[in-house]
Amino acid sequence: MNAQSAMLGPEASQERPPCPSCPPEITEGICRRCGGVTKPWVYYAQVMGGWRWVEPPELCERCSAQAERRAEAIERRDAYADLVAKAGLPTEASEWTFAKAAAAAARLKTGEDLAAWQRAWEQARCWQSDSFGLLLQGPTGTGKTVLAVCALKGWLWRRQAPGLYVSAPAVNAALGAKRRPERKAWAREALEAGQAAGLVVVDDFAVERLLAEAQRALVALVDRRRADGRPTLLVTNADREQIAARFRRADPHGRLADRLADYCPTVLVEGESFRRLMAGGA
Repeated sequence: MNAQSAMLGPEASQERPPCPSCPPEITEGICRRCGGVTKPWVYYAQVMGGWRWVEPPELCERCSAQAERRAEAIERRDAYADLVAKAGLPTEASEWTFAKAAAAAARLKTGEDLAAWQRAWEQARCWQSDSFGLLLQGPTGTGKTVLAVCALKGWLWRRQAPGLYVSAPAVNAALGAKRRPERKAWAREALEAGQAAGLVVVDDFAVERLLAEAQRALVALVDRRRADGRPTLLVTNADREQIAARFRRADPHGRLADRLADYCPTVLVEGESFRRLMAGGA
């Protein structure tokens, strides 16, 4: 029994029942897409007092299933595009993909530098957790942000749930803006949205000279997401000791750095700076 006959009821059948009150049988139709045969349907209409035929559908079963799958794919793609648009990604991130990042590394890097970067690329690409994140650590220019954003985009596609990109320096600057209440409101709204989002990327997480208010807000964001079992991707050039030092006003006992050990395993993104390599090849 196919989907249409199931919808019409358990009495539905493709065979004309032996009933003298049946109307004349409707002939088979032709699928408007592939030219195949489409069959009419018969059902029992109690109100009308007998069996009734339904005109053949425009599409055969195979083309109908293909059309449904195509519609689902379009709906999924559109939903993903909407999630990406609302994630607050940098403008240049619209073109970032794991494939393009790997191609750029293969073009610019060699030897152990390339091998080390590929290990980090593979860890970021394979990350799929719903309950813990990653700490992408390494020098400036090594592609940490690119890997984090690509992981975020992959997560959005798989989970079809909201995600968010947050720049710690932007939040810090907004919270420190004097006589700019709208900037402070934007930062607080972004951090509040980050607590509820399915996945959050915090770029330049442990940037130097963070204001005490920004330190407290970022520590609270990570602690809340950890307690709720929500994943977070942190991007930083600081190791755990430096993280503890840079958040000492909001976290004087260094608990944050210890909690990150099991909540956000470290992925080292090291090697030559892509910016330097691109400038050298120009």
